[in-house]
Amino acid sequence: MKPTDDASVFDGAIRLLESKVHPVYVLHPHPDADCVASAYALYSAFPGAAIWSPSKPDRFAQLMIERHSIPVAEEFPDQADLAVILDTPHTAFVRDHLKRGTSIMVIDHHEQGQTEENGVTLSLTVPRAPSCSEIVAELLLHAGRRPERNAAEVLLIGILSDTGGLKRATASTLRTCASLLELAGLEIQSPTLSRSVPMEEGEQVAVLKGMQRMVYRRVGGFTVCCTHSSAFESTVASVLLSAGADAVFVAAESGGFVRVTGRASERVLARGFNLVTLFRSIAAGFGGETGGHPGAAVLKSEADMEALLNSCAAEFIDWCNGV
Repeated sequence: MKPTDDASVFDGAIRLLESKVHPVYVLHPHPDADCVASAYALYSAFPGAAIWSPSKPDRFAQLMIERHSIPVAEEFPDQADLAVILDTPHTAFVRDHLKRGTSIMVIDHHEQGQTEENGVTLSLTVPRAPSCSEIVAELLLHAGRRPERNAAEVLLIGILSDTGGLKRATASTLRTCASLLELAGLEIQSPTLSRSVPMEEGEQVAVLKGMQRMVYRRVGGFTVCCTHSSAFESTVASVLLSAGADAVFVAAESGGFVRVTGRASERVLARGFNLVTLFRSIAAGFGGETGGHPGAAVLKSEADMEALLNSCAAEFIDWCNGV
């Protein structure tokens, strides 16, 4: 990603941030390290009302918050005059908190699911960027507001987290990382950039139960796995993917909805497979919303859990038969 490619949108975002006194940086539900890093870097460069999270961050993000003294508010600030929604195309979860006339900015890198354009003042969406942290880093550099050392380090962690340790990095990502490493005074192998977090007991149990409930199919040399879990769906999906699966679908029921977390291997991605496309097809048939990346996406629906998992597997098998 080159800043000049999005210069007009970058300039518009900078003007909007500079024109507001109390911007609030909004994290997505159960925010990850990439989302938190993006918010903190913006908060450091354009101080405002708060960084706000609608729910508890994931474990690695929480560890990063503690290590880097990142202030995250539990209550949405009343004085907010701009909501900067990060790392998600969906704005519904924050709208009830906004006063009439409050501006909304979306900064995101996902393939759009059901972005609600109504009421969004500015959308800075760059699907080709592997992380939201990279977009924010480029925005700050474009604005001439170089991230201070702690913010640069946090942005590096966000980028490393969302690119799988640079496995999904682009040439632009590497250039951005080089700039951030210089600002942070770090080497890429620095222990402070480590993303290693020991699995807690509940996470281990969720993975083992997910494996116990798993069903799989082999088609055309590819493997698809389906299972369900009551917690830590992302971890369950990642473990099954690392065990050799090519497509993984992990469902969980909560609040009357079913959330299906999907993961795809580099092997099928290289052949053109796209989880977002698959989930959009499922959502069209069952109802629901989706968003994410070709290799990591989420589907939320009110449909039956088993029916959703069966349809996900069937759609992947159809894809296998077509390649």
